[in-house]
Amino acid sequence: MRKLIRRYNSMYSKSLKNLRKMLIVYKAQANLITVTATELATEQDPIFLFEFTHHQSAEQLSAVLQNESMSPQRYDEFVIDEGVNITFPYTGDYTYRIKEQQTGVILEVGRLVVKEAKAPDNVYNDQVTDEIYNGEATN
Repeated sequence: MRKLIRRYNSMYSKSLKNLRKMLIVYKAQANLITVTATELATEQDPIFLFEFTHHQSAEQLSAVLQNESMSPQRYDEFVIDEGVNITFPYTGDYTYRIKEQQTGVILEVGRLVVKEAKAPDNVYNDQVTDEIYNGEATN
C-alpha cells in the first residue's frame, strides 16, 4: 500500500510541476517568453503549436511560433507579438499548452496572464527656454 501511495504522489507532483509555471503577456506589444519545451520533444526539429484557453469564457486560441532561442538545448524563447501573431480577446488568466505540431505530444502546460499594455513612463522634459523681455527666446 505504501508503494502505491508513494508512486501516486510521485506521479501527481510531476504533473503539477508543469502547472506551476506562469507567463505574463502584455496586450499590443511584443512579449518574449522563455520555456523548456525542446527537452521533451520527440521530433528532431519540432514545430511548436501553442494553444491558449481562457479560464472564464473557455475560448480557445492557437498559434505556431518560431523558437528564437540561441541555446535551444537549454531553453526555448518565443515572441508573442500580441495583436500580430495572436490576439487575445480578453485580459486575465489562460491555460497554455505547447505541443509538437507533427505528433500532437504535449510538451508543457502552464498558466498565462494577459494584462493591459504598460502605460508609458512619465518623463520630465527638461528643455529650458530663457526668454528675454522683448519675447525673443534663446537657448
